[in-house]
Amino acid sequence: MHILDELLTLLEHEKSLLKEMVALASSQQEALIKFKADESEELANYQLQVAEVLKQTEERRLKALMNSMQLTRREASSMTISSLKESLTGERIGNLSAMQLELRNLTHELHQINLTNRVLAHRARTSIQEILSVFNSDGVRVCNVTV
Repeated sequence: MHILDELLTLLEHEKSLLKEMVALASSQQEALIKFKADESEELANYQLQVAEVLKQTEERRLKALMNSMQLTRREASSMTISSLKESLTGERIGNLSAMQLELRNLTHELHQINLTNRVLAHRARTSIQEILSVFNSDGVRVCNVTV
């Protein structure tokens, strides 16, 4: 198998994992909006599992680059798709360019959803703290019962 074919296969796998991460983050956003804490926690745990698989796939990609191009780990980890395209011609550049654009878009989308989720989680935590502080105040009466 040619190194580029192997890299494209690994990048395709990373792309599918990123799509799954985007879907999970969107589901988590819905759970945060609807205050479904159990569902949100389950989604977060599943996200961690997918992130671990993504990390392993990235590691395989780095090792493939290191072995095929005689690079150090540092050189392989700093290599970009743009730098790979410089050494290619024809159809392979198009394949790599399309993959680069898709990965960039997915990464950006995931980043945006995660930022929103972080804000939603912070607001939920703050709301709960405010509610608890009301109940913990001295002399607070709820339904004619002193708390």
